[in-house]
Amino acid sequence: MTMDENVVEQTMDEEPVGADAARLLYADDARRLSDFARRLVATERDHAPGDYVHEALLLLKQAERLAELAVVVERTRGATWPEIGAAAGGITKQSAQRRWADAAATVDALADGIGADALRSRKAATSRKLAEDLDAWYLRHLEPSDVADDTDQPVSGYLTRTPTPRGPARRVPAEIIRPNLLEAPSIGSDEAAGGGLGPTGGTPDKSR
Repeated sequence: MTMDENVVEQTMDEEPVGADAARLLYADDARRLSDFARRLVATERDHAPGDYVHEALLLLKQAERLAELAVVVERTRGATWPEIGAAAGGITKQSAQRRWADAAATVDALADGIGADALRSRKAATSRKLAEDLDAWYLRHLEPSDVADDTDQPVSGYLTRTPTPRGPARRVPAEIIRPNLLEAPSIGSDEAAGGGLGPTGGTPDKSR
């Protein structure tokens, strides 16, 4: 049995596209959100008035970004807007479309996979390398009470190998995506670590 000439088989050696690419972005943003939240747990850090509120709002902002990436994942997996609206508390299809209007451009951009600039912002040479980094992070943070996956590749091991339709590329310039969900969020980055939370995980001393 031969495969239709308009379909190309995605193998483990090829870069993830579509739903797989979206799932990697979602996983990486979840990792960064988790790392940032963990840094807020320590109680010995010095805080100026308003710092706790500032930190909590930063976390909330990134959680909202993760929710938008979740919509991107759902759309690349075939979920309809009414289904997404129902999952968001029973809002209408139109309300869901308005709330996550930027998701459509991200879905289109991911038809060609995660671009080089986006990968560079996430400190990965390829999407496969990003998936392997997420494998290592997940396994490193497993707790004794966690239900472990039956694989040592909890991220990369679940990337699909289903046929991917070949069609015209739908390239969307990254600069028109607002917010740019393709690139790493500022939270949890080296820049945020230096300019937001201090080197010990606390807020910088504003008296200096």
